[in-house]
Amino acid sequence: MNDVDIAQERLQDHTDRLVNFGAELAAIRAEETSQNGEVSVAVNGVGAIVELRLSEAISRMTVGEFERVLVETAGAAARHAFARQAELIESFNAR
Repeated sequence: MNDVDIAQERLQDHTDRLVNFGAELAAIRAEETSQNGEVSVAVNGVGAIVELRLSEAISRMTVGEFERVLVETAGAAARHAFARQAELIESFNAR
């Protein structure tokens, strides 16, 4: 095997790692449900809401209570997604 072959093999290995890393990042999904189950939020790897489920219990909440529960629940889901993202980045960098 000559230097060009070695370089091509290394380049292919790096490309494969990056493709896999991108797929792992894209697959991140985190879900959180509020303490009393009124709100469930799922977010993707960048913290964007991809699913929102509301129970009938929200009809008994004030607007302020609903806002607080929604923001807290979405924030918790986003923190989980960001933690997973950090784990993947650390793992990728360690290889």
